[in-house]
Amino acid sequence: MKIAILVLAHAYKSQLLRLVQRLSPDFDVFVHLDKRSALSPADVEVAQNVRAFKEHRVYWGSYSMILATVSLLKAAARTGSYDRYLLISGQDVPIKDNEAIAAFFDANRTTEYIEYIRLPNPYWQGGGLDRVSRYHPTSTRGAQGTALQLLKLEHSFFKRLNMVLGERKIDHQFHGGANWFNLTGACVRGILDYLDANPAFLSRFKYTVSCDEIFMQTAIHNIGAGDSVVSSCLRYVDWNTGPEYPRILRTADYQRLVESDMLFARKFDDSVDPDIAEMLYTFTSQAGSAAASGVAPVAA
Repeated sequence: MKIAILVLAHAYKSQLLRLVQRLSPDFDVFVHLDKRSALSPADVEVAQNVRAFKEHRVYWGSYSMILATVSLLKAAARTGSYDRYLLISGQDVPIKDNEAIAAFFDANRTTEYIEYIRLPNPYWQGGGLDRVSRYHPTSTRGAQGTALQLLKLEHSFFKRLNMVLGERKIDHQFHGGANWFNLTGACVRGILDYLDANPAFLSRFKYTVSCDEIFMQTAIHNIGAGDSVVSSCLRYVDWNTGPEYPRILRTADYQRLVESDMLFARKFDDSVDPDIAEMLYTFTSQAGSAAASGVAPVAA
């Protein structure tokens, strides 16, 4: 299997480097660094098959998340023809070894893995269509000082704009789910061809909010690939227990992680728990060695 790993990253240099170093021996790795980040491509390009670039200022929940994802897809597609494209974040850790990840996709060559539900959906606050039916400002979560004041003015402007213009047309059958995906080469080629032929589709997501969780699913529907989807992003993410949402994973989560059927987990922060990632990297290293020798690893 020829697999491209696409990474959205903005900080956490040591975590990102370890992630890239683990994946790059077996997969080509493409990293989009937030243009606002202090990290440079040279910090990340630790092997010949790792390419890092800074193309967009990426704000949480904004159109820029979609643009960065599309840039990653295009960068990988220009480099070669891949059997599978995986999108992860710089705060992910693989919870399976590289060989197991490749073997999983080799055994499921024609299946798309991405969370995929039709909108509106009662499990989404407000059904989800409000993300695309109203005009939203560029999100700058964490803004302070002058930037915070400008953000407040921007929100006030868009509130008045929505009152004047009313609802935006629901011009697609929108689907949604987590933005992390594991798509076949055929699906990605179909999406990129669709975007080239329909530039208005991409621009439709300007002034929306959190539509990185809608864009790819809707594109998949529009190219007719929805029947090939298994609604799973293959990521272990804890949205339920807090104190963060999603939860920053800790050593207390270790047993659940190593027993999970997922391929990756998120999210991790060495400043919160410096040990859990080390434990997982050790476990998956042992798993890879055990698979080669025929001896099962010990999850402890």
